[in-house]
Amino acid sequence: MAFDLLAVVRAVHVLVVTFWIGSIFFVTFILHPAIIRAAPPEGRHMLFKSMHHPFGKLMPWLITIVGASGLYMLNEMDMWERFLDPHTWYLHLMVLVWGFEAFMRFFYGPLHMHPRNEEWAESRPDAVFAGMVQRQRFVGFVSIPAILAATMGAHGYLPF
Repeated sequence: MAFDLLAVVRAVHVLVVTFWIGSIFFVTFILHPAIIRAAPPEGRHMLFKSMHHPFGKLMPWLITIVGASGLYMLNEMDMWERFLDPHTWYLHLMVLVWGFEAFMRFFYGPLHMHPRNEEWAESRPDAVFAGMVQRQRFVGFVSIPAILAATMGAHGYLPF
């Protein structure tokens, strides 16, 4: 059997998306509610920050690998025209989810959100934590139809 780089890249893509979105779901639907139950509003941001550190270090790598592998697959399979087909709307949704996360992680976060959060950490810690919860819930909820539609579409079954 000949080595198939495209198959390896696709498997890595799916694996890393699983880690990335699974991590978002864990933080959003398990960790955030646990912190809300365990800490008063003024202590939530610091508790989250201390628990989030390993997750935060991993996310840029996952986002970069997902983007690079997705771009490689689009280019290698010459699938660019699929972005013009309304039946492959799930490609747009996947790129939207990835783009939002990449923008937040690499641009908006470091340039605006993190400095503001540090400034607000003392005076408005509840607002800092609430903002993080809202952003991660957005990604979590938008990821559900993206994953379902992409999986169905990749197997040729998408009824709409």
